[in-house]
Amino acid sequence: IKVGIVTRNCRRVSVGLLARFALPHHLLLTRDDVARTKPNPEHLWEALRLLGESPHAAAMVGDHWMDVQAGVRAGCAATLGVLGRNDASWFTPCPPTATARDLAEAAPLFGPA
Repeated sequence: IKVGIVTRNCRRVSVGLLARFALPHHLLLTRDDVARTKPNPEHLWEALRLLGESPHAAAMVGDHWMDVQAGVRAGCAATLGVLGRNDASWFTPCPPTATARDLAEAAPLFGPA
């Protein structure tokens, strides 16, 4: 599974966070890299283009309803809302296909490690 990180954060902060938490990924696309960020679907479309994937083969995983909205607008096959400390109502403005408390809980939804 290819993992693209699409964030509204700047590249400097994103690189620092990724170094700190060692989240495996193939692509990092920040607000510094695109003209329009999430929830505009162009942010995801650019990531998918760079990964060589289509939206119909992709899932958008995010911790905000705007992430889910971007995934829906981009035509992603599925959206997953990561709840963290929030309850499901956090995603009321744009409900995801599924929710998980955190990435560890979400991982089995994407197949064996």
